[in-house]
Amino acid sequence: MEGRLIQKIYWGDTANGGNYLYGSVIDHFDKKVQFENLRFASGKPIKRWHSRTNYQGDRQSPNLPLLRPGYRYRIEHNYSVEPDGRAYIELQYFNRQGEVVGLDILKNGEQEFVYPADAFTYNMALVSAGCQRVYFSDIALYVLDEIDTHYQSRKARGYYSQNRYPQDLEFVTGLIRNTREEEGV
Repeated sequence: MEGRLIQKIYWGDTANGGNYLYGSVIDHFDKKVQFENLRFASGKPIKRWHSRTNYQGDRQSPNLPLLRPGYRYRIEHNYSVEPDGRAYIELQYFNRQGEVVGLDILKNGEQEFVYPADAFTYNMALVSAGCQRVYFSDIALYVLDEIDTHYQSRKARGYYSQNRYPQDLEFVTGLIRNTREEEGV
C-alpha cells in the first residue's frame, strides 16, 4: 500500500502513566519492549498514547502527531503477542470539549481509518484480548490522502517597504526626526 509515513510510535517511557503496571514485567531493549503479565484481563489497555496532554500537570508531552479531520490514515503495527492475535489497537476521538466523538478498533496488522471531521484530539491504546506477552517494536502511522503543503515566502512578515506604505514611512520618519531633535541627537 502507498502512503506517506507520518511517524513511528514507540513504547516510550514506562514512568509516564500510560502502562498497565499491576503484576506486569516490562523489559526495555533499546526502542523495543517486552511486556508480560500472565494474569492480564481482556479489554484492559496495555499501553496508551495521547495526542494532547496537560504538560503543566503531567510533565508529559504528546506521543502522537496531529491529524487532519477527514483524511484517511493507515496503521501498521510491528509487534507480536502470545497467544497470537490476542491484542488490538483502539483509537478514541474527542472534540474540543473532551467528549468522545468516535471509536475505531483495529484488529488486523494493517488497517485504515478516517479521522472524524469533528475530532480535535485522539488517544491510541494497545488493548489486551487475552494476551499474556507482547513483543513491541513500533507502530507506523501513514497518511493516504495527499496533504496540501503551504510554503511561506522567505520575506519576513511585518516589514515596511517604501513602495507598499509610503505615507506610513513618511509619518514615522517625521516622528523619529522630531524625537531626535528634541533629545539633541
